Amino acid sequence: CRNPSSAVMGRIRDAKLAARNSPTVSGVVTSNNGVQMDQSEVERFIMQNRLDTGAARSLKEETADVQRAVMDRGSVVDCTNPSAAIMGRINDAKLARGRGGNSNN
Repeated sequence: CRNPSSAVMGRIRDAKLAARNSPTVSGVVTSNNGVQMDQSEVERFIMQNRLDTGAARSLKEETADVQRAVMDRGSVVDCTNPSAAIMGRINDAKLARGRGGNSNN
């Protein structure tokens, strides 16, 4: 390893992400504010909306409250680029969460 400090920082980041989004035995992720999301529901949403690998990964890596806000806005299957629409919804949800607001508008 050329830069051990960088490697350790990457591992810490990965561990935090895994701990934040680690499903329980039931496949349910709970965010810090108590929002729960069944990961099979997320998988179903990804398949039904034909998201590309990048958008699917981004949605899966988000907290349960962001996932819920994105999915509650409904299907993107009729959008020209469903994956881009999901990425925009993720950004909207994160911005709303930062403001303490609701991103379902």
